[in-house]
Amino acid sequence: MKTNYPQYKTALAVIAAALLLTACGKQIDFREFEFRRGLAYRANESTPFTGTMKNVPWGSALPTAVSGTCVDEFTDGLRDGKRICSSMKGVKLEESEWKEGKRNGVERRWEVSTGKFWKLTHYVNDQKNGLEEVHNPFENEALITRRNWVDNQKSGNEKKWDITGKILRTDLNWLDGKQTGVVRYNTRQESYKNGILDGTQIYYTDPQGLVRYMPKEMSDQISKISNMTEILQGGSDFIGDVPGMAVEKSETYANGVYQPNPALQGCVNAKEAAYKVETMNFQYNEVTNVNIIHWEKECAAGQTAPVSAQVQTAGSSVSACLDAKIAAVRKTSPDELIRNDVLDEWEQECKTRK
Repeated sequence: MKTNYPQYKTALAVIAAALLLTACGKQIDFREFEFRRGLAYRANESTPFTGTMKNVPWGSALPTAVSGTCVDEFTDGLRDGKRICSSMKGVKLEESEWKEGKRNGVERRWEVSTGKFWKLTHYVNDQKNGLEEVHNPFENEALITRRNWVDNQKSGNEKKWDITGKILRTDLNWLDGKQTGVVRYNTRQESYKNGILDGTQIYYTDPQGLVRYMPKEMSDQISKISNMTEILQGGSDFIGDVPGMAVEKSETYANGVYQPNPALQGCVNAKEAAYKVETMNFQYNEVTNVNIIHWEKECAAGQTAPVSAQVQTAGSSVSACLDAKIAAVRKTSPDELIRNDVLDEWEQECKTRK
């Protein structure tokens, strides 16, 4: 009788593979998975799953909307070990480390269309802890953001560059959730100390209308850069670099309080004193930066003479309305920074409602 050795070899290979798989743990497809009481089980089994699960769905909108699948390691029903995710075309998207169902260790991500690296984050118990870096996968993986975290809160130095990684935009130091340093975005440069505006604040403008009437090619390029910055860094691009942009105005703050021109300080102080007398019976009569800026404008225009009682009353009504809006925000968010443009909008609303 003739022996079919190839069949024996095939059978032995199958047995060897099965033994190897048993030694390394089970391997199942996501479609065989059941979720019970917060743990993963293989269908029709009573013991939480330990082994490798394939074809686990993965999806993300950043930096490019994409879907894919992962190979996850599990121990006693919880994701534990490596996670490796790829697109449907085989491009690696994520490689991360897990322990007892939570991200623990380094998570790395890649962009699907270029296949280039774009983000690194360190986690402890599913919270950001340690270094985080953002790279531009569309510009040779240039480093554009570097920051540190402690228990999901920024801590230490944070730097942001433009999308080329060459021009520093933001340089902050974080302590107890409050920033100190300089940040540039849109048409502004802001300076902070302990989370409060402090120092010179610069606002840029486009005096020749170049941004509005610029060639379509430049407009498209700016739009592309801004969109890329928003996607990768979560913020608007700094348009102050556009040719033709100029400094519109600069303001000085000390510990969050607007500082008027020293030559007008005496006049502003007098108006502030009068305001406090006029509003002493209002619940909210705190002097705001909007008040100080308004008084400075009046002083600069030579409006130093006392105003009529009717105008005083109207002014008090607007101020009281504005103070009420500020107080409402402070009640729910005591540490929230209220921007000047928001205050200006509220002031106009109060004037309209008079």
